[in-house]
Amino acid sequence: MNDSIYFRPAIPLLISLICGILVGSDFAGYEIWAMAAAVVWAGLCLRQIVRKKNAWFLPIVLFVFLGYLSIQPWVSPRLPANHILQYTDTHRWDITGRIANAPQKINNRTRFHLQVTSLGDDVQIHTVSGTLRVTAVGDVPELSVGDEVRFNSRIRSLTNFKNPGGFDYKRYMAFKGIWATAYLKGDMLVVIKKNPVRGFFKIINKARSRFAGLIDKSGYTRVQGVFKALIIGDRSQISAETRQAFNRAGVGHLLAISGLHIGIVATVAFGFFRWLMARFKPFLWRAWTRKGAALVSLLPVLCYGMVAGFTPSTQRAVIMVSVFLSTFLFEREQDPLNSLSLAALVILIADPPSLFSISFQLSFTAVFAIIYGFSRLQKRTATAKSQIKGQGRLRFINKMVSFFLVSFFAVSGSLPLVAVYFNQISLVGLAANFIVVPLVGFLTIPLGLVALFVSPLSATAALWCI
Repeated sequence: MNDSIYFRPAIPLLISLICGILVGSDFAGYEIWAMAAAVVWAGLCLRQIVRKKNAWFLPIVLFVFLGYLSIQPWVSPRLPANHILQYTDTHRWDITGRIANAPQKINNRTRFHLQVTSLGDDVQIHTVSGTLRVTAVGDVPELSVGDEVRFNSRIRSLTNFKNPGGFDYKRYMAFKGIWATAYLKGDMLVVIKKNPVRGFFKIINKARSRFAGLIDKSGYTRVQGVFKALIIGDRSQISAETRQAFNRAGVGHLLAISGLHIGIVATVAFGFFRWLMARFKPFLWRAWTRKGAALVSLLPVLCYGMVAGFTPSTQRAVIMVSVFLSTFLFEREQDPLNSLSLAALVILIADPPSLFSISFQLSFTAVFAIIYGFSRLQKRTATAKSQIKGQGRLRFINKMVSFFLVSFFAVSGSLPLVAVYFNQISLVGLAANFIVVPLVGFLTIPLGLVALFVSPLSATAALWCI
């Protein structure tokens, strides 16, 4: 495919997939027709490949149909006969199930997803399937992923508030695979069986809990919740006032583990492994210092993603950084727009409902604005860069201007989405990011990561970093 449309092949395929997902979400229920069309188009593509001819627009149309099919399990699901949706809005049930995610405690409420295994009443016990969103108010026993619990509650179906143009809560929960909710008092929750975490995940959980304990021992109660959010992705202790203050200042994105955090880990790891491999002549002879460093750097990136809880924003950042590091292995010049599109393509193939996630849209819009802004700027400043080369003071000023422009492009690119979703914009965001991001990115996060990795060796050294 030498046509100009495939100069950056990930971009047209991504746009086609997005179009298919959007059409599938608004016009659901035509899976058979879409499947037949996808098979036909896949056959035409294969025919062109075998004949070694240009496929032109065939892959684009094929990805539209694939996008349509990918979103159908969420917008037009075929639920089994024993799904919990069949038991909603009736009497109270004795509900038994297994916790599917890490419980989140906000103020006096604890929320978690429960994979329901059985429902019981005075007559009989029903074996069921499906995921339930549970909210427990008050004190609850210590819970973790995999624990088997039981409680008595009604199962309520999800409804919207019917406000025109309002938030579609029912669809939002459906994209998470949840079709019903349950509410109860914390003292009514009984843990039947604790799930002992083994292997690598046990090490990760211990590292998270140990580091959280060290932060609690530091004595700085006002910032403990923020620091936990910055390093291990635990935002449960951030108050509503603090969250609102960050959002009004335009720096609320710092409270979620994102590309900034993962990028720092990847940069430090790549620099260290490249320096280490340069000490060995076999790697130098085979020109494998950059390739090897990129490959090995994936390990600390994945490990930190797990320590940070692998939230959706963390998953996206890990995928984006991993895609960029992988480009070193193919000895190709990094094309930021193509790499960004490839990362989005991978995420949407793995989880099509991510397209409707606010964090997904903000993340990729901000990064796209940065890449596009600098690409346009570099064309105009190519000659100016050659003039300041070798002048230390001018180089420093140029870097500071570039850093300010990163914040400017990111804030400008995400401004429309922020206004639509949050009904507010932060005019002070440019100045706040210019001050806060360097402090967090070059001081707080690096010292926090050092504390995280040295805490198993020396709690005192970790506390000094904290």
